[in-house]
Amino acid sequence: MDVPLTGHDAVLPDEVLDGLALAPGKTIADCTLGRAGHASLILPQLGPGGLLIGLDADPRNLEFARERLSAIPAGSPHRLFHANFSELDDVLKLAGIPQVDGILADLGLSTNQLFDPQYGLSFQTPMPLDMRIDPRSRHSAADRGVRGSIRMSSGIGAANDNPYCGSNS
Repeated sequence: MDVPLTGHDAVLPDEVLDGLALAPGKTIADCTLGRAGHASLILPQLGPGGLLIGLDADPRNLEFARERLSAIPAGSPHRLFHANFSELDDVLKLAGIPQVDGILADLGLSTNQLFDPQYGLSFQTPMPLDMRIDPRSRHSAADRGVRGSIRMSSGIGAANDNPYCGSNS
């Protein structure tokens, strides 16, 4: 499989844009900014009075998104945060934004993350078993495997110290 030039293609872009009912002046939160596939389509529709809030747990994708969105001519203001989607409330409080008009959460992985050995997500290519998107996570999947089994009912989020995914043994 060839990785797209952007590292990831946005899924269902027309449906996402329709569902958000975009209009100039709106404030939209993209809670899983990734490489700004959806955000690059949203930003121009918000106009100079709008605002895009972007969150992503992956600082490398966040930096890619920052550069991509800054290259959009006459784009709306945007503020990007290194944060997990579960931290949206905290981010909005920190940014002084009392409410948003729409929220996008495209949960999953970006294609670039599957093929980059630094993430350790692929079973098709030899690489260390890491499975951390957010470097704030203390333990890799390999660390957890050595120290004990991961309870699959808790999911991978628990293996990465996500407090919203249950506990593991």
